[in-house]
Amino acid sequence: MRKMLSALVVVGVLAACGPKTPAQILNEAGYLELRPASKLHYPSSIVRVEREGRSDVVLFLTCTLTEEALRPYFLQSPSTDHELATKLSGTFSLGGGYKELIKAKVGGEVVRDVQVTFKNVQILDATTQQMIALLDSIDKSCWKAVEADLRTNLPVCQVRSIFRADLVYTVKFEDSVKAEAKAQITQAIAPELAANARNVGSDKIVGENLHYGVKLERRCITVPGGKIVKLDVLS
Repeated sequence: MRKMLSALVVVGVLAACGPKTPAQILNEAGYLELRPASKLHYPSSIVRVEREGRSDVVLFLTCTLTEEALRPYFLQSPSTDHELATKLSGTFSLGGGYKELIKAKVGGEVVRDVQVTFKNVQILDATTQQMIALLDSIDKSCWKAVEADLRTNLPVCQVRSIFRADLVYTVKFEDSVKAEAKAQITQAIAPELAANARNVGSDKIVGENLHYGVKLERRCITVPGGKIVKLDVLS
């Protein structure tokens, strides 16, 4: 009897947990979900960590460095993490957190779920040597931007690795939402999900080569005593 009850408890717990979200899968691999997905942040780039949650992060660029300018500072052959790609193959629900975000954006219970499909997964990495070389190369205006961001008392870090993919978001609406309203709602919530994306029809948002996950270098830039120390440990 005890064994049967224990088995039922385990099954109940597993059922309650449900399938993992992309953020949870990325987190297990050491990545944070980048909100919103974009093409702004490349390995070695310098960013202000505006908000870091348990499994997601919001970043702002500190210095304006284009992909072309950053190319010498990350590995030029994108790799594929086959285990991670396998885990993220198929279609996933983004989870309840996104429903609350969308509710705040458009008001009311109009979206039942948002799902995402990953294709052409790639990993972009920078070596420690490349990140240090980037810091040695930036000009005074960038360092002034670093100092300005540090005065906000938020961490300023470099990106170590990027998880990118072609993304297809599908919006699942409540039955009460009229057809003519769906395209307007999808257009309104698209920036919350992904920058550099486009609407396809009334319920899909599509983006190519979007940066969805990020690993930050944990040794971040600080200014103890007003003096810049380029690589200090983020507590």
